[in-house]
Amino acid sequence: MDRLTRNGISIKETDLLANTTGIKSYVGQIDYSLSANLLMWRVIEPENALYVMPIQPSAENVLGIKRKSLLLRLNKSASIRLSIDWIHNLVFYNIEDKIIAFNLTQPLYGYIVINEMIFNTILDLAVNPMDSLLFWSVSDNSINRRGRIMRASEDGSNQTVLIDTDLREPIALAVDLELKRLYWIDRLLFQFYSVDFNGNDMKSILKSHQLFKLSYYMTIFGDDIYWSNYFHSAILKTNKFGLNGTQINYLIKTESGSDIESIAIIDPSLQPFSTNRCFQSKCSHLCLPINQRQYHCVCPQINFNTRLYPNINCIESIHTISERSESGNELTTTTEAATQLLA
Repeated sequence: MDRLTRNGISIKETDLLANTTGIKSYVGQIDYSLSANLLMWRVIEPENALYVMPIQPSAENVLGIKRKSLLLRLNKSASIRLSIDWIHNLVFYNIEDKIIAFNLTQPLYGYIVINEMIFNTILDLAVNPMDSLLFWSVSDNSINRRGRIMRASEDGSNQTVLIDTDLREPIALAVDLELKRLYWIDRLLFQFYSVDFNGNDMKSILKSHQLFKLSYYMTIFGDDIYWSNYFHSAILKTNKFGLNGTQINYLIKTESGSDIESIAIIDPSLQPFSTNRCFQSKCSHLCLPINQRQYHCVCPQINFNTRLYPNINCIESIHTISERSESGNELTTTTEAATQLLA
């Protein structure tokens, strides 16, 4: 696979995405799974959809595709973030106040993992498949814009507030598996923060209007962070411990001044191997890991009316039919239940 290498960092050639999206397309966030051999991105214009293509065209992938393919059409034009669990082939994305999960091989079987009831705007999300953790950031619509960062298991259980102090619009979430920390940028405070996976040891690492104005996507590689920045029309780089101070370090800067929407560094060290908790599950449709050992079978909620029975199989919901007897006096009730699993 052709790559552009700078400072030891392996970056996908820009013409790879250009060839897959077409001249009139506007590409949003990108992510990938090396184990599935798939690159995924969101096309915002002229449609709102998720597309995939092989990272290495000559190698096999879980979808058996050879070129760019439509994975899922999205029925809303709201700002959408996505994150891939490369161990369990799961995709997480948000639409407004909900986070939805689906398996790469069954994109139509979407399950609502998070339904944000208090804060009505989900800003970003990131998954940590090693520990089966899902992080997301939210903000309200008040004048002062109060924000918080949440954590849950990948099935949406065990929800907890990770951080809710001194935040306004936390975005650009990035998981550091090596240090077990979560990093983010607050785009209203122009600050770069980190906290451990339990919500402790929060650190304000850098504050800079020049560095963090109009920043939206970030990734971590080694001791550095990389993020896309509209203000500079560039990908910027700095030390994740703040050792470079507020010095601006351009990794890539567009000559035409066009916006760089997203960034992804493809490297095996960023997606280490671990036990697939769902490998031996008997879930009929969708398996979501809860922790490092357990999983939860769930049923599709998007475009389907199903229930789980008995804890592993998805069937159509039970329908109760009430009718009067021939005499017209006695009310009888019969129950019909689907016996076939969803196809």
